[in-house]
Amino acid sequence: MDPHSYRPNEFFFNNWVYEGLVSYGPDGAILPQLASAWTIADTADGGQEYRFTLRAGVVFHDGEAWNCSAAKMNFDHVLQPPLNELDYHGWYHLAKNTESWRCADSSTFVVKVSQPYYPFLQELSLIRPLRMLSPNSFKSGRGTSPVDENSCPVKWGSPSINGKTVTCVGVASFKGTGPWVYDETKNKADGSMDEVVFTKNSAWWGQHGGVEVIRAKAHASSDAVKAALMDGSLDMVVGAGVLTPLQVKEFQEQRIEQFQTILGPPLMNTIIVMNSAKAPTNDTKLRRTIMHGVNKAAIVDKEMAGMAMVADSLFPKDAPYCDLDLTPRWDYDFEKASLLNCPAVMLNDAQSSGSDSGGPDLGLVVGLAVGIGLLLLCVASFLFYRVGRQKGYQDLAENNRQAQAKAQAAGEVVGNAA
Repeated sequence: MDPHSYRPNEFFFNNWVYEGLVSYGPDGAILPQLASAWTIADTADGGQEYRFTLRAGVVFHDGEAWNCSAAKMNFDHVLQPPLNELDYHGWYHLAKNTESWRCADSSTFVVKVSQPYYPFLQELSLIRPLRMLSPNSFKSGRGTSPVDENSCPVKWGSPSINGKTVTCVGVASFKGTGPWVYDETKNKADGSMDEVVFTKNSAWWGQHGGVEVIRAKAHASSDAVKAALMDGSLDMVVGAGVLTPLQVKEFQEQRIEQFQTILGPPLMNTIIVMNSAKAPTNDTKLRRTIMHGVNKAAIVDKEMAGMAMVADSLFPKDAPYCDLDLTPRWDYDFEKASLLNCPAVMLNDAQSSGSDSGGPDLGLVVGLAVGIGLLLLCVASFLFYRVGRQKGYQDLAENNRQAQAKAQAAGEVVGNAA
């Protein structure tokens, strides 16, 4: 549960225990957290300098004071080269653009970036890796070397890039400044985790609710979670994926008296990641074929019990700058997907009329073929009609001639019917 590395399923633990300089608020607003205020100024070399005024009166869970030296110590360990490279923390560019950091005084922390970098504050708000750990929680306390005893996890070994090396030794304890204090982990008889206990941080600078202790319980399946809710051994469920969408809908629609179901705003979209090494997904035609061929609405209805919305973008609409209605929208259209994927008719791109596939518009080709066929059928029908009518005139004339001959022979006078 250290805040300086990455493992799955620990984010909410870390968000309870540790805090950063800033936090991410509604609609992408950057809110004060361990920094109560900040200013941004351009520097003569083309970079920028952020001056953070640190929140006064904050203490870590072990009683250690929160101040600039604690902030600098965390930055020293997390951004120590080569940990600021791509293989480690450089996956987000804050690590690559952060040039230096220092204490102007005990309550002012100054960070310089090499160039204007818009997401700097957004990335500071992330749960990993720049949440603040108590100096006493480092391996050798305040004197822990960021080179020889870095807080990076032991399994990372001794990363070395371009002649710069650190030795990872992990952390000694899990003490932050957050609203909840890690207390203990209880295991089952087989050694697997049973529950993790957190107690309220009575010294927290924020506002608490009425809960004193949280026991995060492990369950084998969503059915086990539902059963625990129903028998009263579990008080509440928070977050996606704990219950199935259908189970959440059951609690919502049945309105079981002892439960209340609350749905928050969308935090992220569910995505499918495809390995481009296994399939040529850099082919835009293939991408469009896949997008047109997937019935997202049917998936939402069947697999998510209608508890989600169809998404046509990577980020939810309430993320900053993501509320645009972009066109074309790649909606489900199986016929179009089939046409995009059909190799029956191939034309040069120069012959394309701007179809969705970027190549030959097969629909146009088929339409022209059908249209020309109908035209030929009409022409043939007309010709047959003209031939048949002419033959009818000839037959009628012959019949009249024979009738006149018979009438004359009989001494009758017959008018020319023709």
